[in-house]
Amino acid sequence: MYFPKMKAKLQLLFIFFAIASIQSCSTVKIASNKDGKYTKQPKKIYIVVICDTKMSAFCNEMINGLQKRFTAKGINSGSSKRNTLSLATEDDLNKEMEPFKPEAILTIKQTVSGIEMGTFELTLTDAGTQKNVWKGELDVSADSYTSLKDSDVVNKTLNTLVNKLIEDKIIPN
Repeated sequence: MYFPKMKAKLQLLFIFFAIASIQSCSTVKIASNKDGKYTKQPKKIYIVVICDTKMSAFCNEMINGLQKRFTAKGINSGSSKRNTLSLATEDDLNKEMEPFKPEAILTIKQTVSGIEMGTFELTLTDAGTQKNVWKGELDVSADSYTSLKDSDVVNKTLNTLVNKLIEDKIIPN
């Protein structure tokens, strides 16, 4: 009689863990294209994020996490965030960025938004030549049990982005 009760408890425990693992599902995909002639690994990157007003918390976490990861790799970074309704001009951004004197500018622009999902266009511009040297598209989505505000989703997004930058030899390993 002891074993059937134990078996039932184990089954309930298994179901609990199965549900818990499903609840924290998110999908993060990235595709990129790098100029084959670009071999620099900039040590000063200015991050510009332009996102939907509804994605503000996610974008703030993305900026903070990306700056921490850059610092861990010896990359100095500055940042600026705008929402899609911002009236700031390109000149305003340049004035903000100028004192930092970046070697490259990483622009992260949200192009698609929806319920618990977003697509971001990523562009790395060489500050010296003003040429785009790397482009990427980052798709992030969470299932109905998860929010893009969850730290697991943000970390998965950051890990995917940083790993792609390493793979494309934009930043050091």
